[in-house]
Amino acid sequence: MAALSPYRPADVFADLRRDMDDAFSTWITRSRGASWPTESFFAPLDVHESEREFTVRMDVPGVSEKDIKVTCNANVLTISGERKNERGETRGAARYSERSYGSFSRSMTLPVHIAHDGIRARYANGVLEVVVPKAASAQQREIKVEV
Repeated sequence: MAALSPYRPADVFADLRRDMDDAFSTWITRSRGASWPTESFFAPLDVHESEREFTVRMDVPGVSEKDIKVTCNANVLTISGERKNERGETRGAARYSERSYGSFSRSMTLPVHIAHDGIRARYANGVLEVVVPKAASAQQREIKVEV
């Protein structure tokens, strides 16, 4: 017979405190003089699938095409890049800023085999479009039933 252990319900307050510590740790270290962590830029994306290909569209406004890298290893597609902070001439100190800068990287595992030679990427008006064709073996085909 297996050894039994006593029931101990989770300490909700200990979990809450740990979550709050994690959430505010960057603010606390900043106030103590530590360096601010590198900001990251979030690039939202959409993935569409058709019979023959996947189409990935990613919003990357303000990112130069030379700062975008698209790689594919087996069936993992990775898009990475960086939006650089503009260090141009400013008039006075910034009062309010919501624009984010920094690097981004998004990886996705595609569920089927893909034709690596046919992958193509196009960048226009702040939108990156990557078309990933499926391998012929992964495409659905209809089998004729013989009598």
